[in-house]
Amino acid sequence: MTFLVIAVLIPATLAAGYYFAFTILGMWKPRTIRGPERTFAVLIPAHDEEPSIAATVASVLLSDYPKEKIHVLVVADNCTDRTADVAWAAGAVCFERDNLEERGKGFALAFGIPLALRTGAAAVVILDADAVLDSQALRTFDTALQTSPAVQAAVVSRNPTAGPTTLVTAVGTAIDNAVDAGRTRLGRPVTLRGNGMGFARELLERHPWTDFGLTEDAEYTVRLHAAGIRVAFRPDAIVRSEAPASVDALTTQRRRWRAALRVPGQNWVLRFLSSKPLVLGQLIGTILIVLALAAWLPIEVAVGVLSWCGLLIAMTGLVYLRAILETGVAFRSVCGASSILTVSRLGWLTLGAAFDRGRTWQRTPRVTELVR
Repeated sequence: MTFLVIAVLIPATLAAGYYFAFTILGMWKPRTIRGPERTFAVLIPAHDEEPSIAATVASVLLSDYPKEKIHVLVVADNCTDRTADVAWAAGAVCFERDNLEERGKGFALAFGIPLALRTGAAAVVILDADAVLDSQALRTFDTALQTSPAVQAAVVSRNPTAGPTTLVTAVGTAIDNAVDAGRTRLGRPVTLRGNGMGFARELLERHPWTDFGLTEDAEYTVRLHAAGIRVAFRPDAIVRSEAPASVDALTTQRRRWRAALRVPGQNWVLRFLSSKPLVLGQLIGTILIVLALAAWLPIEVAVGVLSWCGLLIAMTGLVYLRAILETGVAFRSVCGASSILTVSRLGWLTLGAAFDRGRTWQRTPRVTELVR
């Protein structure tokens, strides 16, 4: 019986330890070293983003970086609204792409990256069309690209208090940022997130974008890792983005993201660990099993395994407490019934992603559309 309990505790310990250890390491703050300022092309793929594209373009143009070294390009991809007109008016160069047979962000990037390279830029940064680039982000990218040809910025929620889904997303994103910072500290690669990605020109020329699946960023990450190219994370390069404000919108987004589980070459253990709802579910299930079996254990062994469970709860609690403090949301809101139900639903979505249902690309509804 003792052996069974220990066998049950070991996977939960590895999962909790993974988050705890990398979160502690992620408290390291890298330095921004100013060197020769390279020219950036900031590429923004946009599909029907008329309400948000102007703010995204403006945030890039207002960067604390030499204006003559910033090119802002928008790809108005299969748009049915005024995205292109608004992008031009905001100060971007906009290219319109119409191809209903090839829909999705991957195709827009494959179309736009060669155009970005034609500007002569030394590096390309890719932003979502509802994102806001921090004023210092390009300087941080400039530093990071001196040592790594592929860099992922920290994505931070712009609307953490808009509802249960945005609360859960904000906390989860804060945890991801801390873990990725810790992985980079140890020289381990991270996964590209699609938003806030920076690439050296030479990398994009050697490895053109040819990934068109539901999770094109995960596919490109696998290709880079297979080529021995490490994606680094910079916690001080900040991109602020809106989280889905409804359960249906969040579900649409996460169904697409969880398709990464089916990308060939992915490490399944790391993919499981990347799903915080599943890790939480595993921890809760482990504790319930241990509590049920503790009565059949010798008293000294029972005290030991219960203390072990307490340690796992404390480690996980500290990870989430740090993330909650980072986002500035109220603790009681995160622990409310609506947030717990949202986390549970995300867990089921991840489990369901193990089965290919042949889903096609679907754009996540924006907050501005949901409140109309």
